[in-house]
Amino acid sequence: MSMFDPLGLISTLTIRGKILMQKMWRSGISWGSFSLEELIKPWQRWMKDLRKVADYKIPRCYSFLIPGADRIELHTFYDSSEESFATVYYLRVLKDDSIIAAKTRVAPLKQLSILRLELQAAVMGSRLAETIKLELEITINRMYFWTDSKCVLGWIRADGRSFKQFVALRIGEIQERRRIEDWQWVPSRQNIADYATRSSKETIICDD
Repeated sequence: MSMFDPLGLISTLTIRGKILMQKMWRSGISWGSFSLEELIKPWQRWMKDLRKVADYKIPRCYSFLIPGADRIELHTFYDSSEESFATVYYLRVLKDDSIIAAKTRVAPLKQLSILRLELQAAVMGSRLAETIKLELEITINRMYFWTDSKCVLGWIRADGRSFKQFVALRIGEIQERRRIEDWQWVPSRQNIADYATRSSKETIICDD
């Protein structure tokens, strides 16, 4: 509750804590006790990584990039796993890229397929991308949305009325917000949002 990260710049770390809390909730463990052996070591690793945040720095001054820029683009990446889904936003100014925000959510208690979680991530990302565009107060010439799921990309490019309600409603919202050609495929190994959904691995805060 004491972590302040409104832009989600340490989402790869905070989502691990949220997942651990959800696992404890699922187990039915009582408040004030901690007897689940399989969660003790992950919790200790998470607490150790949490201390590293004090040394984490990221440049976020965009003003020196804007003057003289021929083109400014907002790129949104999506990914999901069985435990969470995530979006990451990058501002591209000419040949300079700068992370501006990220957002993660723990997968709902009601189990969903990976494809539906990927679609949830796409909806979440398209919503926040509009907010980012408004709040930056700069002219963004083009917005791109990247997913490593070819199936979800196929859904977005299809007629949503041919799907069941869950998929149809979300496809309808996505198509209403953005143009179909704004949505692109990216290999998983190049999808930066993948870092936020690897909860079982060591947190990667910054990898240059």
